[in-house]
Amino acid sequence: MRLFSTWAAASAIADPLVWTEASILQAVAQAECRVLATPLDDLLGRLTALGSQRILVANPVGTLAQAGRFSWASPQGHIGHLHARDVDIDLDLQSAATVLATGVGRRSVLPLGVRVYNSAGDLLLSLTPDSHIGSQAFHEVVRAHFIKVSERPSPPSTTAHPQRSRTTHLAVDIDGAMVAWSRSSTHHSLDAILEQHGVSRQQFYNTVPGAVASPIEADQMLALLRWTVSKRAPMLLQVGRAGAATVTRLFPTAVETT
Repeated sequence: MRLFSTWAAASAIADPLVWTEASILQAVAQAECRVLATPLDDLLGRLTALGSQRILVANPVGTLAQAGRFSWASPQGHIGHLHARDVDIDLDLQSAATVLATGVGRRSVLPLGVRVYNSAGDLLLSLTPDSHIGSQAFHEVVRAHFIKVSERPSPPSTTAHPQRSRTTHLAVDIDGAMVAWSRSSTHHSLDAILEQHGVSRQQFYNTVPGAVASPIEADQMLALLRWTVSKRAPMLLQVGRAGAATVTRLFPTAVETT
């Protein structure tokens, strides 16, 4: 397979020390995400009352995925309780820093749901309605908790941390990094190679022969996602704290006919 990668963010590559999944979603998919107000007591109570939900809960031990009809118990102190048959989930409401409603746009490519993040940008809770729950009913609940655009917290600036000083032999360092990368047997060593040669990911990808990577705007990112979905093009999408957003289109090196 031959890979073609496109990077999108405020700049080509986001600073992993600043950007989180929550801030990336707000920046890249502004038309499809809305920030919701906290506390979560009323929101979760009204959502669970709609009917069966698919819930994903993360903690330091692992991740629990569960589908069913949940009930929400108002918090005693700062701990709320999600309950279904044979399942009890305690949720620390004090750790909830950012709450996003996804899939609220008219032509959204993101699934309809609510995602709760802690202050580090890690996902605490994802709640998605089952198909029998009408999207209009779900929208009415989350719309009542929308934060006005003027009140939204801005995504953190990518200049919050000082930039690494550039070496006077940048071209040589990039060449050395590319040689080391070509000889590497695993992609997991890329960060170590770049660190050793004093090269950022943005510098590295923008220097790879053939112009295989370049920064794009947020609306172009959404257009690209819609195109890949409509064409059913093989692709890999990664959104997380280690990079802004990566879309990889896969092209077969040969076509076999039978």
